[in-house]
Amino acid sequence: GISEEILNLLAKTHGLRVAARTSSFAFAGGEHDIREIGEKLDVDKVLEGSIRKSGNTIRVTAQLINIEDGYHLWSETYDRDLDDIFKIQDDIAASIMTSLKVHLLGEQEHAVTAERARDLDAYRDYLIGKERLSLATRDDIEAARDKFDQAIAADPEYAPARAALAHAWLLLEREEYGKADKKAVDAAVAPQLEKALELAPDLPEAIAIRGLHHLQRYRYEEARNDLNRAIHLNPNFALAYLWRSETWYEQEQYLQMLADKEKAYSLDPMSLEIAAQLAFDYGSFWRPRDADRIIARMFELHPGHPRAYRALAANLSNHGRYAEAALLLEEAMAAHPDAELFPDWHAWRLFIMGLYDEAAAQNQDVVTVWVLMAQDRMEEARKLLQKGMEEEITANWLWTEQTYYEVMRNELGIEPLKSSAARQLAWMEDNGVPWREQCHPYLIYDLRISGVDDGVEDMMAECRKRTEERLKAGYLCPCSFFNLVLFATLDGRTEDAVERAREWLANGDSFSWLSADPILQEWSDRPEYEQLMIRNAEQVARQQQIYLEGVAARDREKPTSSP
Repeated sequence: GISEEILNLLAKTHGLRVAARTSSFAFAGGEHDIREIGEKLDVDKVLEGSIRKSGNTIRVTAQLINIEDGYHLWSETYDRDLDDIFKIQDDIAASIMTSLKVHLLGEQEHAVTAERARDLDAYRDYLIGKERLSLATRDDIEAARDKFDQAIAADPEYAPARAALAHAWLLLEREEYGKADKKAVDAAVAPQLEKALELAPDLPEAIAIRGLHHLQRYRYEEARNDLNRAIHLNPNFALAYLWRSETWYEQEQYLQMLADKEKAYSLDPMSLEIAAQLAFDYGSFWRPRDADRIIARMFELHPGHPRAYRALAANLSNHGRYAEAALLLEEAMAAHPDAELFPDWHAWRLFIMGLYDEAAAQNQDVVTVWVLMAQDRMEEARKLLQKGMEEEITANWLWTEQTYYEVMRNELGIEPLKSSAARQLAWMEDNGVPWREQCHPYLIYDLRISGVDDGVEDMMAECRKRTEERLKAGYLCPCSFFNLVLFATLDGRTEDAVERAREWLANGDSFSWLSADPILQEWSDRPEYEQLMIRNAEQVARQQQIYLEGVAARDREKPTSSP
């Protein structure tokens, strides 16, 4: 608790860059060389200390150490009677903070107060919840949510616990953490944030998490306003920079987006979430060495963590290295058999490589429908698609239905495709997705051939703007080039589409079922189309070869009998 309060006070001090909680607390209780800590956190000075208890007395020691030479710049010992732990905590945290500001910033001494709970049990539950939340697995986030609930039950006036509870719910809404129902999340989050801000109007955590809620509901301007305010109140709030970066992405301000993610990483280099997103963006900006460096550090600091596996698999896939990604995901599934995303990701990579039987064997229903369509087993695909849509209408099922009716257009006509497009629009409206302000090439295509004009030009304008800004910023991984091909075709610029398709293949990407793409078929009468298909097939075959050789090499290394 004392460490938490000191960190909170330091983080809100303008003029200091303070490593975030995730990174700072990672070294607690271990035997680490001070210079190693300074190097990993990219800091000049480290504050460390200890707490000892004897009877009803505690002794707290603290020292500020210079990383360059290992010398102590300041140290102090605090002896207190253990009668009011919160008063002791506030007293010591404020005293240390005052001394540090004198030594680090040359300020005059003045009193500093800390925000705190009133109930010891509530505060303990809050601290445990924060620790579990930082571990970034579904089980840990659910456990953290329960701890925050307990903290609020013990102390309903403790605003940080309410903000943290809202954060846990917003995380559980994400696909990798369970995909909680949005309406249930809203019902849980909104009252907690409202009460937290009523109790503490300037609490940076509550303001930033309200910004995250806006962000996940596509309210980008409101999100950025909240995140700007949170950063003003706490200039070392790493997650606020990360979340604000997503608002820049939606405004096509890709360089500002990268700057915010780099700032977040500099403050919290051990955060798996921040590291994964920065690695993805480095890959998209064609900075593969930087992406590799970030991901290697994720594995170094968190060996075998699912988030590190996901970051590496995404980086490989985005550069057309599907065979390596599939082999990596098999390793990840062996290490984390309960992780829900890995089997789905693995099945998709097998499908992209044209290993259809292997993809179907993963028992991922959406992928299996695509396999059946690619194998021209359309009646089987229809039955499985219908079953999936009856169980739960999701974005993936809607996209799969759209593809099915595109492929079957010659046999079934336009009306089923038109109905499918209407279902997509209704689903997006129900989920608050601002689809007119986004770029959806296949939806544009479907609406056009269905004779529906409403919204098409809005999406085309958004595609045009995003294309221009991505090209200007150099924010184009190989996977992005395929969208350039699609948009150029929809925009009537066939020569440009052909050239972009060549670039896409030259960058190493490929797709096994490319011949079924309805937008590319718009220029299938050109000789370049056949050349594109031949080149694509060669690269798909190459990915298959790399994958099968990798499987064979792995099998040869397996022991033939148990030791």
